[in-house]
Amino acid sequence: MKNFSATQTLRRVFSMMTKLVEKVTNLVKEEYELASAIHGAKHNSPHEAYGVILEELQEASYEHSGTHRMFQNFWDEVKVNAKTEDLITISENMRNSAILCACEMIQVAAMAHKAMQGYTIDEQFVPYEPMFNIGVDSSDSDDMTADIADIIKESAGAKE
Repeated sequence: MKNFSATQTLRRVFSMMTKLVEKVTNLVKEEYELASAIHGAKHNSPHEAYGVILEELQEASYEHSGTHRMFQNFWDEVKVNAKTEDLITISENMRNSAILCACEMIQVAAMAHKAMQGYTIDEQFVPYEPMFNIGVDSSDSDDMTADIADIIKESAGAKE
């Protein structure tokens, strides 16, 4: 038996997984395109991206936990020499949970890809312009505060 170095082993595993990685990458692209058609090509903000990715990650974690429980159940049954039909049922449940976990992780990857596209808030960004210039009377600041409040009220009314 030939001994492989860690690097050689990683290369062998990677080469065996290359086709699978390509297929999964295509699934991530398809999921991104589907989500983009429904919700837009970019998240509105980094905060939104965080929330969306977190939700998908939590769903993946839930499915991962289910897969792990099925695996533990499988092992418990193996130790007591359970019937083959029982092991097949547990294996089917484990497989289904693992597939759902993989689907959720594809969604995580798709939403991370969406976050890589930038944010719509950046397109709406107005460069900062100082509100106060040297020599402006400080009594003018109360007028500006009132003007800002009016702008916010108008903006809120326009959205409704």
